Amino acid sequence: MTDLHIVEWGKGERVVMVHGSFGWGEDTFGKQRPLSDQYKLLLVDRRGFGKSPATKRVDFASDADDVAEILADGAHLVGHSYGAVVCMVAAARKPRAVKSLTIIEPPAFRIATSDPLVESAMQYYASVYATGTRSTPQQFYASFVGRDLNSLPSLSEDDTRAIRSSMTERPPWEADIPLEEIAQTTYPKLVVSGGRQRPPRGMAFVKICDILEKELRAQRLVLESATHNPQLEKAEQFNTALRKFLETASAQSI
Repeated sequence: MTDLHIVEWGKGERVVMVHGSFGWGEDTFGKQRPLSDQYKLLLVDRRGFGKSPATKRVDFASDADDVAEILADGAHLVGHSYGAVVCMVAAARKPRAVKSLTIIEPPAFRIATSDPLVESAMQYYASVYATGTRSTPQQFYASFVGRDLNSLPSLSEDDTRAIRSSMTERPPWEADIPLEEIAQTTYPKLVVSGGRQRPPRGMAFVKICDILEKELRAQRLVLESATHNPQLEKAEQFNTALRKFLETASAQSI
């Protein structure tokens, strides 16, 4: 069994939910608890985040090993941001254990570097990662999200731990995601993004989702007026769509 901390809500088919940078399971997917009336939600804290054990460096490859283990003999898989990259890598490693795959705004920049907005965003985030050893957690987080340092809210111990771990992340664009291999699987895929009226770095995530929709032959959900956390910003709409998607995926797997 995994040594990761996992919050479990509800009973039913298992839905493994994997958070991205700067957060943890319950922080990222707390507003999805209404789905626990029908499903068993497993909110995973990746290594170095939440209540899971520390790690010297966060790496999507080792995180994918953890997620593949948690999938066991079968589960739906939902990932946000860096966690969505983790989920795609894990799904490719253990395809028979995946009942469905939902990915929310993954920073899979490598698949779209020919796009100027995506290339620019990748270079920006690379420059922020490069300052990691010279930055405080507050400075790193402010630079990463593009906010003035003085405008940040006070950070909890969990927030600070999550930022420190994020500062050690292996850049997500180093992930070699086998898109065609995932596309050829029979389980349903859903790609989720925020709206299209966003600054350039935000639009880079939308463009990645556009490509993933096509390459994975996936369904698509765009939640207008939401940004990088549509599962929180538009929780009711997201939950309604995800529930319908999971129901259809469950019926298909029977």
